[in-house]
Amino acid sequence: MSNIVNIGLFLDSRRELVKKGAGVFGVKVDLRYMGRRWQFATPFTMTQAEWDNLENRKIRSDALKEKKLQLEEYKVKAQNIIDSLHPFNFSRFKELLSGKGAFSKPENRDVYRLFDERIAETMNPRTATAYQSAKRALQKYSPKLYLEDVVPLFLQRFETYMENTGHTRTSVGIYLRALRSILNQAIEDGLMRREDYPFGRRKYRIPAPAQAKIALSPEHIKHILDYEPQSMEEQQAKDIWVFSYFCGGMNINDICRLRRENVENDRIVFYRHKTRNTTGRNSLPVCNLLQPEVRMIINRLNVGEGYLFPVLQIGMPPQRQAQVIQQFTKTTNKYLKRIGQKLGIPRLTTQTARHSFATTLMNHGAPLTFISKSMGHSTTKTTEIYLGSFSMNEAAQYGAMLKAL
Repeated sequence: MSNIVNIGLFLDSRRELVKKGAGVFGVKVDLRYMGRRWQFATPFTMTQAEWDNLENRKIRSDALKEKKLQLEEYKVKAQNIIDSLHPFNFSRFKELLSGKGAFSKPENRDVYRLFDERIAETMNPRTATAYQSAKRALQKYSPKLYLEDVVPLFLQRFETYMENTGHTRTSVGIYLRALRSILNQAIEDGLMRREDYPFGRRKYRIPAPAQAKIALSPEHIKHILDYEPQSMEEQQAKDIWVFSYFCGGMNINDICRLRRENVENDRIVFYRHKTRNTTGRNSLPVCNLLQPEVRMIINRLNVGEGYLFPVLQIGMPPQRQAQVIQQFTKTTNKYLKRIGQKLGIPRLTTQTARHSFATTLMNHGAPLTFISKSMGHSTTKTTEIYLGSFSMNEAAQYGAMLKAL
């Protein structure tokens, strides 16, 4: 005889709740353990049509969506209570589920404690700041938060709260992606069951931010390439932008970490710093054809051993590296802004080089797979993530498109 507790919810259509309205029935718990079976009422009521519609992937009624989230939250709470009872006791279970008792929650299931652990072990100051901001935002909404509390209904209500207090969808997305990362680690550590994971299809989806169109026009790109810098600082800022544009939209973090050995004859080969710890051991390098404009920049830098750009120093601790790159990015964008003002470009930053690279090639008919590989993106649909999967003639052809303005 199994000692596993099985729990489910069902609509008791045998007894109509006349006081609640015609065709309204109660939702009940069905619990089985050691050959015994218990059924008892929950606070929820529904019509048969509403119950049947719960399995619909696209529920149109906001009221029914709310009921579905509440039912999921209720079931997760019931399962967490079951997990806390050793041995299982039905009377105690029903008491806790009804809210008449309280069950202890282990410290290692405290979400904010897990945030603190992640912040302490994070070497990158910007990443640590992002987690701290997410933790503060969540604490304002819910001063105490445990893993079992993070259900789709909680996340939906947090999103609504944030929007009502003036936060953007972008901010909400940043905070909830940090929380999602904490939950992913909790599952790996055995602190949370995968079936209780609140994110994903038919659960909760993090709102996608409205993407700003920051790719530059062909005319603006040509103005930048033709611009004669008026100072060393402008020259360096222009070099960074041009280098990024002709090297697959490489971000400034990766540019600063490039070394002489990353230049292999007619290519630049590197691993993206952002995804170095998330893509696994079998991740492949990003390869970009070395355009003449990029070669000129490298020759002007007259690099010996070490880094291509004079930003980092050999032996610099990782945390210090992140701080230096952050400051260098601010300085670069400061002088790019000045160049943009002279050229009549409203918003000229290092990020526009990445967007402009992708948009320019797409507008000239380059395959999306080539663009994706060149930018170091990895998806389930594309397994090869380096330029070697394309012929050198194709690479040269697509590279020439960057100058066909």
